[in-house]
Amino acid sequence: MPHIIFNNKTYNSVDEMPAAERQAYEQVMSVFADADQDGIPDIFEGDIVSNIVNAATTTVFVNGQPVSSMETLPPETRARLEQGMAKLRELGFLPQGASAPKAEPAPTWDQPAVRASTPIAPAASAISEDRGTRPGILFAALGGLILCGVLAVAAFFLLQR
Repeated sequence: MPHIIFNNKTYNSVDEMPAAERQAYEQVMSVFADADQDGIPDIFEGDIVSNIVNAATTTVFVNGQPVSSMETLPPETRARLEQGMAKLRELGFLPQGASAPKAEPAPTWDQPAVRASTPIAPAASAISEDRGTRPGILFAALGGLILCGVLAVAAFFLLQR
């Protein structure tokens, strides 16, 4: 039977999780939902940048309470976060001057800093301008065809004698 490992705890099912853990687990799983059942989380299909920006603007819950910024965290939770950040700096995962993330509003598509990403490898357009036929090439091909016909008829009559 499959197990669920979430926040370093193992559960046999979602029903075994405490309410706060279940809420956090369901929030994470909703980000990686696969509605079309093709085996790829929907966040990684289509406009990936837009999907990730939308996922990043969802509400974060700490101990079952929604948190909109660092200032709204309870003091003991903020202290634990600062301890974790200090440990990450000590291990070299963060630069020495890094601290807890600052509360910033989520970017929107109206802001100039947020824009659609450019393709990694530009592809040639499947739609192209109709330039029409080129008369020189057409006449040359037609002339060559007529010349071949004339030579074939002449060869036929010459070989018949």
